[in-house]
Amino acid sequence: MSDATASRERAPLLERDVEATTTRAKDADDGLETSTMVTTAAPAIACGLWFYTNIANNIALQVYRDAIGFGEAGDDARTNAWRLEASATTTCAQMAIGVVLGVLMKLIFRSGRPLRELLRETDGVVVGVGVLHGTGAILTNLGFLFTTAAFVQIVKLSEPFMVLLFEVTMKCSNRMPLNVSMGAIIAVCVVVWSALDLALLHPIDDKKASALVMLIIASVVITYRIVWQKTSRLMNLKRGALGDVLDEYLYMTFYAFWLVLAVVGVAYAVDRDQFVDVPKLVDNFRVDLVVYHPVWYYFSLATLSYVAPITHALLNVIKRIAGLLCTLVFFQESVTSRAWVGIIGALIGGVWYSLEKHAASHPDASFFSVALFRCFGPPTVA
Repeated sequence: MSDATASRERAPLLERDVEATTTRAKDADDGLETSTMVTTAAPAIACGLWFYTNIANNIALQVYRDAIGFGEAGDDARTNAWRLEASATTTCAQMAIGVVLGVLMKLIFRSGRPLRELLRETDGVVVGVGVLHGTGAILTNLGFLFTTAAFVQIVKLSEPFMVLLFEVTMKCSNRMPLNVSMGAIIAVCVVVWSALDLALLHPIDDKKASALVMLIIASVVITYRIVWQKTSRLMNLKRGALGDVLDEYLYMTFYAFWLVLAVVGVAYAVDRDQFVDVPKLVDNFRVDLVVYHPVWYYFSLATLSYVAPITHALLNVIKRIAGLLCTLVFFQESVTSRAWVGIIGALIGGVWYSLEKHAASHPDASFFSVALFRCFGPPTVA
């Protein structure tokens, strides 16, 4: 009887244990589901903020250009010296805000390595990425001071496709289908043609020609920085954790700041107020001019931590086209029909590339171009 009584007394306890275990398992499943949802939503949020802040930065730069009088200014040595110093000063302020933003985010989220450790472990890759970042930013901002934001977006449409080409040519571990590399090359040709067409269709404009050269150089510099950054991250087995992104952003912005500060110092030392109207630069200074730039670069880097460079490049195409449309509407500008053909061709090329890249990993779902290129040569290249 005692055993039976003890069994009856233990039964409720066992039921409660089973119920508690079931509840914990359910809570764990709910937590895993919530964590998965957050992890899935994070890239979309980062990408959306990247798009928004980039478009706002483009608009702020053109408003600044028009307010300071560069829109109507010519292409003489005096004005170009003023443009260079205005671009360098603006970029320096942007990088300074970026450094402050990076430090604050590290303190708020308590993530990443200590600042002293970051400075001690500086290497050539870190400094090189910062130099490329600063150089690309100065040239891009300078391009905005020569021409309209819409023109800048059209020329810089070549940038994401340059990333695709870098990826194709640098990818040694996996064999890349021939049609994929051909698609990237065709897309680059379409975009560069549309940019040159827009620049040369009108009467010869020295400002647009200067802007075109600077923006293409900036695109090459930024492209190399993106691919180098991602390659270094993969070699160091970094998976895009918040701490890694913050460390990388702070590294990049910190060394870019010192480069740009040196450019500003040299420019003002050489000029000595012969060309530049410093009070006019200060009077037309805009807060959004220096805030949106570091913020959108952070979200660009955060997006790159979630996706491959190829995916990041395709998102960059969409971002450029969205930025172009927004600036056209905001400033009520028009673009030539041939340029629109180039833009639409670039977008179609990006979508086609993405589909073919996906099809290449599924032999049973190949598109017609796979078979087409196989007729003229080997299906893959080293």
